[in-house]
Amino acid sequence: MSINYHVWVAMLEHYQRHMPKLTNNMMSCKTVLLTIQNDLLHEFIDKAILSFNNRLRSFDATTDGH
Repeated sequence: MSINYHVWVAMLEHYQRHMPKLTNNMMSCKTVLLTIQNDLLHEFIDKAILSFNNRLRSFDATTDGH
């Protein structure tokens, strides 16, 4: 799975927790997204990046770097 998938799933879970508090204006959405971003654990992001790098290396090895 890609790094984007893991990050977006985590952000969606956090977003759904905040959803009842949202109003229909852009500032509320921005505030919630910044809160979600700040709440994401760096360990989670580091693991996602490591996983992505490993997959990329595997792909590169199977395609001889092309």
